[in-house]
Amino acid sequence: MISSTIEKTYFPSNSSFERVILANTEEKFETFVHLAKALTGFSSALIILIKEDNSIFTYCFDCDYYPSETIEKLAEKIIHSNLDFYETDHFSKEWDHASLFFLSGVTPESLVVLPIEFPKDYRVGAICLFDFDSKTISELTQEHLRLLATQSINLIIQQATLEEQAKIIEEQTTSRGIINQNNSENPFQESKSCLFKSTKRLARVGSWELFIVGPDQLQMIWSDSLKWVLDYPVNQEVSIGKTLKMLSEKDQATVKRAYQRFISEHVEEPLELEVLIRRDYLNDSIWVKLVLEAEYINGNCIKIYGSAQDIHSQKLDELEIQYQNSLLNSLTEVIGHLFVEENWSEVIDTTFNLIGNTVHVDRIYLFENLDDPQTGKKYAKQTFEWVAPGISPQIDNPALEKIEVDDFMDLFHSLEKNQPLIANVKDIEDPALREMLEFQDIKSLLMFPIFIENEFWGFAGFDECTHEREWRPSEINFLRYFTSNLESSIKRRKDKVDLENLVMEKTRILESLGDGFFVLDKQERVNYWNQAAEKILGVSREEIVGEIIWDRYPNSTAAKFLSYYRDIIQKNSHFKAEEYFPEFGKWLEINAYPSDDTLSVFFKDITERKNFEEAIIQSNERFEIIAKATQDIIWDYDIHQSKLFVSEGFNSQFGYESSKKIHSLQDFIEILHPEDQATVKSQFEASLFGINQDANLSLEYRFLKNDGTYAYIQHRTYFIRDKNGKANRALGAMVDITDRKRYEQSLKQLNLELEEKIKQLDLTNKELEQFAYVTSHDLQEPLRMITSFMTMLESKYSHHLDDKAKLYINFAVDGAKRMRQLILDLLEYSRSGKNESEKEEVDLQDILHQTLLFNKRLMEEKQAQVKFTTLPKALAYRAPLTQVIQNLVENGIKYSKPDTPPRLEVSATDRGRDWLISIQDNGIGIPNEFHERVFIIFQRLHKKEDYKGTGIGLAVVKKQVESWGGKIWLESEPGVGTVFYFTIPK
Repeated sequence: MISSTIEKTYFPSNSSFERVILANTEEKFETFVHLAKALTGFSSALIILIKEDNSIFTYCFDCDYYPSETIEKLAEKIIHSNLDFYETDHFSKEWDHASLFFLSGVTPESLVVLPIEFPKDYRVGAICLFDFDSKTISELTQEHLRLLATQSINLIIQQATLEEQAKIIEEQTTSRGIINQNNSENPFQESKSCLFKSTKRLARVGSWELFIVGPDQLQMIWSDSLKWVLDYPVNQEVSIGKTLKMLSEKDQATVKRAYQRFISEHVEEPLELEVLIRRDYLNDSIWVKLVLEAEYINGNCIKIYGSAQDIHSQKLDELEIQYQNSLLNSLTEVIGHLFVEENWSEVIDTTFNLIGNTVHVDRIYLFENLDDPQTGKKYAKQTFEWVAPGISPQIDNPALEKIEVDDFMDLFHSLEKNQPLIANVKDIEDPALREMLEFQDIKSLLMFPIFIENEFWGFAGFDECTHEREWRPSEINFLRYFTSNLESSIKRRKDKVDLENLVMEKTRILESLGDGFFVLDKQERVNYWNQAAEKILGVSREEIVGEIIWDRYPNSTAAKFLSYYRDIIQKNSHFKAEEYFPEFGKWLEINAYPSDDTLSVFFKDITERKNFEEAIIQSNERFEIIAKATQDIIWDYDIHQSKLFVSEGFNSQFGYESSKKIHSLQDFIEILHPEDQATVKSQFEASLFGINQDANLSLEYRFLKNDGTYAYIQHRTYFIRDKNGKANRALGAMVDITDRKRYEQSLKQLNLELEEKIKQLDLTNKELEQFAYVTSHDLQEPLRMITSFMTMLESKYSHHLDDKAKLYINFAVDGAKRMRQLILDLLEYSRSGKNESEKEEVDLQDILHQTLLFNKRLMEEKQAQVKFTTLPKALAYRAPLTQVIQNLVENGIKYSKPDTPPRLEVSATDRGRDWLISIQDNGIGIPNEFHERVFIIFQRLHKKEDYKGTGIGLAVVKKQVESWGGKIWLESEPGVGTVFYFTIPK
């Protein structure tokens, strides 16, 4: 028994009951009561609800014929005398009519009390139907009425909308055959039926039933609304066979598994499935959400029933969002491959495979434009291809080996104008192009041109070979972004190859010289050493390159080199000398040419020449033999007799005999280049007549050869003087240095070209950085749109979405956010390593304090501790150094063991030339095979569910450390911890 004050609601105007009305409650109950009265034929109804706090609500409909005290007495009798009726699960008709209605004098002939199940907050409830006339209700009608009452009143309590009530009530009554066909003349019934049909069509939902008549005997029934949704003839019967044929094999298997589960198990909860149904009459397919329930008698499933709702538009939107997310993921991975790999052709197969499995096309291809070496005509050749399983490859198709531009002018003119080709093959006007594409079984294609340095380089595209395809805007943009990034990779590779070829050409020239040659940088280190230098000085390139040259030789030799070097640097002018080096046992002729950053040194072994000169002085008789032993042109001038002797090399190198051409010094002077004649004559006469008493004279001039060309000559003269200092004889040698001069000129030109290439490379890098920024911005825009619209969808339609839909929205938003973070990280990586500010004195202790303050919340969450000794001040770039310490400390805290608080120790060691910084942790450690991999961009060793991140932090750290000339490495033991080391040059 429940003892409480009854709160009553009585609708007739003459009621004496206290009115306690919830918002729109009577309107919500009215639909159900009209259906119940139509179903049973009873004239009046009383609804009673009892909540957990024992408060009682009564709602009376069409009770004008009964006095209010009669209704009140009836409610009290039901509540206080028959509360056990909701446990008996049957209708109670054992009422003492006389004692129940004695106050009113009005006794109903028929009375039915129906128990109702409620959600939480309600303990019990009932609906009481009564009438003046005698009424009977079958057990089937009783069951239908109970289900109808429970579902309808629960919807009212949950504040469902009228349309939703109408929809569910109509489905329940229709699916159970509640509406009596004989009631077609009932106006109320007809109006309600129209209401239900309109509501269902707006919701595009219908109901169905599958009766299990016997073993292997099934009968399928569809509601008219379901036939309308699936465009199925209303008057045509359906069967289980026809129904299954409308499903794909995959969905058939799913539905059959659900059927077997209902048969083999007692499934109480409804099952929900999303299937794709073929509508034969419309020749299309739509996505439908199925809700399946089962009815059991004595443990046996006798019927499976439920609803089917058209969710095609919603499903397509969901699939489109998923598809766009997959495109963004794939594009980011493709850009990563092209960005990291220096040679784009090494990763093109990998990128094509990623794209093909994402866009689901039949063929992806790349064509390069070339010039025919024989005719000079342009043609296109297929160089790379990816095909889906079952599609014939075309990479070896002879027709695609050489596609003449002149044969397909319309296609190539369009591509040359940077216009993509988007078409179905049957719609292409050019018959030759259409025939070629049809021969490859292509139905639709999407093609974008590729431009390198504003020249039409080639084109890339997609083929669809099985059916015509309408290319989505997201797919068109995908190919546009891919070709744009491919253009950058090809341009970057081309610049690198051009620069390498330029360097190789320079190296070839340097190696072809007979003279030794080496280059010193500002740190006095050797950065180039040619083969002739190896041979002359007996030191291999591997031994000397990278070393300070003075450290490689004994003190006397080093002192000479160092003296020459400082003199050249101080004067910043060409230096020339001949010296004997006892360590080598050789005379060397040295020519040094300084530049802003390097010193280029040419040297040759002149030991033979020097020995020859000495032999001339000792013995004139051996002169001719010695002259033949050298390639230099040796001459002997008898000043007193004005006779000149020249070695045979004069004829072989210059093309005429000296005895017929040169009879005096003036004859010799006249053969020189007009611009050099005055200088040579004045210097020679100055030495000859004693004005310049230096015994040696060194000249460079241009000498006219017999073929009319000029040769650059290096001329050295030794004067033999008498005891009075008067010259009576002059000995000398002429060396043709034309090749060297040309090389010097080519070297200067090469340096100019290298400087220009460096400028172009720097400009290209800046353009790539700007492109990375713009691309990241463009890529973030669709991500922001996805996040925004998904958030709006959840906010605006949250009450219409089930938990699974909300979960899908969360997946989409989370994926978009992670994609945006990947793009931002990639942009950060592209920007790292560019130290645009000046070095300054940076206090490492201050940077560490800032890092710990920045990570205070993370340290408190993980109970982390950081120990450090006194850290130094270093001359460094502040921002990159801060980022390195920040990333390494965060890694040490983040990758900690689950049950062990992080412990970090930071220290610094002065190693003379640099500072060695170490950051040690007690975290999870890194296996040996991953010590190098962790510094590669996007290389993660753990799942994102275990440790958050994008795999770019250590890659940025390595790039920053190397940008200031430092080194970074690690030592680690799994389960014990890791120590990261990096250096800061002083």
